[in-house]
Amino acid sequence: ARCAYGFGFGRQPRVFVREYDKSSKWGKDNGLQSVVTGALSLGLLGHAFVLPDMIGGNKYENDDEVRDAEEYAELYVRWMQASIAMPSVQFSVLPDSVQRAAEAARGTALEYNVVELCSRYLRARETALLPLIK
Repeated sequence: ARCAYGFGFGRQPRVFVREYDKSSKWGKDNGLQSVVTGALSLGLLGHAFVLPDMIGGNKYENDDEVRDAEEYAELYVRWMQASIAMPSVQFSVLPDSVQRAAEAARGTALEYNVVELCSRYLRARETALLPLIK
């Protein structure tokens, strides 16, 4: 695990423990299904704040990763949903890039807008008192 250290309100130290890099795939073997379980495990070990890996994974282009742009857009949205209850989120690929790539591969517009979904989740997070996975 990696640690990010900084000072918050009142000069109180805040330490984020970052999950290991994730692959852009669906499975439990270092993919989307390991995001929440990894955060819960680190929380049980006593780490106050867990920083999940980048939404959508790191796109290492491994053989077992999602390559289809439309399927990656679905993975990206699901990853955002899994990460939104954590203290912080980070992006490796901008939502509009995912949207454009999926629509170009498909030849038509998607049934959903990736940018709008990400914005909606982030706005809901700001206004609602969501429990944090920590």
